[in-house]
Amino acid sequence: MQKKEIRAIGREEARAILGDLANVSLFERERTVAAKKFVQKHGPLRRSSKRQVAEVIYVSALFRKAWSARSEHEIALVNAFLDDIFTLSGDAFFGEGPVITADFGTGEWRPQPKELIEVLAIELMKSRKMLARCEYSECARYFIRSHPRDRYCRTRFRPTCGEVMRGKSVTKYQQTHREELNAKRRKPRNRPR
Repeated sequence: MQKKEIRAIGREEARAILGDLANVSLFERERTVAAKKFVQKHGPLRRSSKRQVAEVIYVSALFRKAWSARSEHEIALVNAFLDDIFTLSGDAFFGEGPVITADFGTGEWRPQPKELIEVLAIELMKSRKMLARCEYSECARYFIRSHPRDRYCRTRFRPTCGEVMRGKSVTKYQQTHREELNAKRRKPRNRPR
């Protein structure tokens, strides 16, 4: 991806790419194939990377650790990893502009990502409270919730994981409450007086 393309990535697209990256190496047998597909679809994480597929596999494992980081030690490791992403981007030293710019009018500092990995690191920080894993046992993919109560991903197409689980819960409810439901459905009998 070119610099202009990196800056044009929207928040929803960054969330989708971040989910794709986290799901790259879920299965060891398919790791390399999934990483190659990721690079073909989204481009390399860093333009200067010589081992793009290996980097995708390594970074995806580190990003997945953020999904389950709860203890102070795990959070410190994720912080160090995210710090390294911006520290190792030496673009500011090569005349490509600063990594962070100031907006004195609003009183904010804004990161200026130059690489795809930086875009994903920024989105990981913004979405840190919405990181989830699909609760559908046959899926278990990593995703970023669009609503705090989301429990299932939307990566599958017809039926989605949520639709599958909703169908299972309706069937289970109907089986356990069959007599009550049938009693409500029955018409009252007209008894002669």
